[in-house]
Amino acid sequence: MTMTMSTPAPVRTGATLTPFVDELPVAPVLRPPRTGRRAGVLKIRARSAEVSLHRALPLTPVWAYEGHLPGPTIEVSRDQTLRVHWINELTGPLPFASVAAPPGSQNEPGRSGGVPKDLSDVPAWTAVHVHGAAVGGDSDGWPENGVSPGERSIYTYPNRQRASGLWYHDHAMNLTAYQVYAGLAGQYLIRDEEEAGLHLPSGRRELALTIRDVNLDLDEDGLFTGRLLHKTETGANEFFGPYTCVNGRIWPYARMRPALHRLRLVNASNARTYRLVLLDECGDPVPDVLHVIGTDGGLLGAPVPVPVEGLVLAPAERADVLIDLQAQAGRTLTLVNTAAAPYLGRPAEVPPGQPDAAHRLAFPQVMQLRVERAQGPIPRVRVPGALSPTFRRLTHDDLPHEHGHRMIMLVKSTKPLREMQESAAGPGIVQVSDVSGASTGYRVAAGTWADAATIHVVQDSWEIWRVLNLSGQMHPIHLHLVQFQILRREVYDASGFDPATGEANPAVRYLRTIETPPLEQGWKDTVRVNPNEMAVVAARFTGHSGRYVYHCHLLEHEDAGMMRPFLVMPAGVPGMPGGHEH
Repeated sequence: MTMTMSTPAPVRTGATLTPFVDELPVAPVLRPPRTGRRAGVLKIRARSAEVSLHRALPLTPVWAYEGHLPGPTIEVSRDQTLRVHWINELTGPLPFASVAAPPGSQNEPGRSGGVPKDLSDVPAWTAVHVHGAAVGGDSDGWPENGVSPGERSIYTYPNRQRASGLWYHDHAMNLTAYQVYAGLAGQYLIRDEEEAGLHLPSGRRELALTIRDVNLDLDEDGLFTGRLLHKTETGANEFFGPYTCVNGRIWPYARMRPALHRLRLVNASNARTYRLVLLDECGDPVPDVLHVIGTDGGLLGAPVPVPVEGLVLAPAERADVLIDLQAQAGRTLTLVNTAAAPYLGRPAEVPPGQPDAAHRLAFPQVMQLRVERAQGPIPRVRVPGALSPTFRRLTHDDLPHEHGHRMIMLVKSTKPLREMQESAAGPGIVQVSDVSGASTGYRVAAGTWADAATIHVVQDSWEIWRVLNLSGQMHPIHLHLVQFQILRREVYDASGFDPATGEANPAVRYLRTIETPPLEQGWKDTVRVNPNEMAVVAARFTGHSGRYVYHCHLLEHEDAGMMRPFLVMPAGVPGMPGGHEH
């Protein structure tokens, strides 16, 4: 039954909210029926609904899967084929106002003097992407294959991949930022026997936590109306909101047993990066409590302790985390965000638990953990010393001799995502030096969505993609279809690069190599590419074929042109390039 939206009446309160007064909600779980060899079927509706973001606010209009914010958590077993009917039942215009406000106001509550845009003609046109899923191109949620209200897409998910925490969200062309912000997102968990054999915390001790930031609209008296607000700054194309939601509540609290718990974290924000730090009642970091056991693509070989500086999650990144509360009985702990916005990719340069000097978020709170008092002796459960026996850390030597190479450049210009091809010196050629000091010239082969696809991958082949960031801003780059590993990062001097001409004088110069830190050594589908760095990743494009995309997961950037197609086709197709392409 579809809920009818209405405009909530204002509440008599200013632009502040009391934290930790709402208990953490848990999204419902959908498990497809087991039908032998036949695919299990789920029908999931995108609906207009009203939800409570905070007890002091009126109900907030949203767009959400099955009316839940976030959407239901889909849970499947490895190799269990799932067919989903994604049904568009949205009604009315987008359920929020959008404004462009003066510089320096992005993290402030309300409009900051911005004039609302007219969104009345924006269609409720949806395309669903299961982020991180290895699927055929016809079920990947191609951004131009959207459906209008009253229509549906029927996609098939083979789930032939290791246990991992994925998520699903809207991916409609040029509308993703608006529609994910409106609420169209949820988690997607794949289970397997290897994971089950570890006896990790489950049931009430496993929490799926979807984190994102929001802004709230204010009336002419500066009072909350309850409606969401999408505010960007003039000259800056990202959304940052002052209020952090966890599972659809602003700054909730969770009652936790003094036990080992498992947290399935997803950063579902449009653009905000989080650096999550756990603090005690005195505001000091709590050491030796958080352990990452998995990344975007599943379990690591062994747990990695989270340093006191915190756990960094860019938009779309996930972390599978064990939190050991066995020694924290009766305590109240607070999870806070200490990352700057925009996030520049620098390590923490301030005491743990304190916001960066450049951080403009007035409210660093994320959620509160209220650990129950012990009822008798607590049986100690150790964090496992070993996890996935099938996990293997890749090196370049592990790749077959025949593998492809791609060079991508991120630039602050009208062509921000550039596919580069080697070329001799000449106009528009950017020279890039390598570790040996030798320079290679590159020209732009494609740089807009309208340009023809230049990346043609032979199915089942390995490729190394190098993504060089000359834009001055961190970008999380997501590749559809594959999970990859980060081989390394390289640091460059790009002071001579001119984005207007695409040339560099002097050449973009290699400075040093950064080894992949332990928290990023697992399988990934989204990589943070920091300014003046090159991320080097390796992936095998296996199991499926078709037309896919890769893009920046700052959603406003994606909608503004930071997305490009690539094609995966079987070997032997006439006209396909060979396996060792540069």
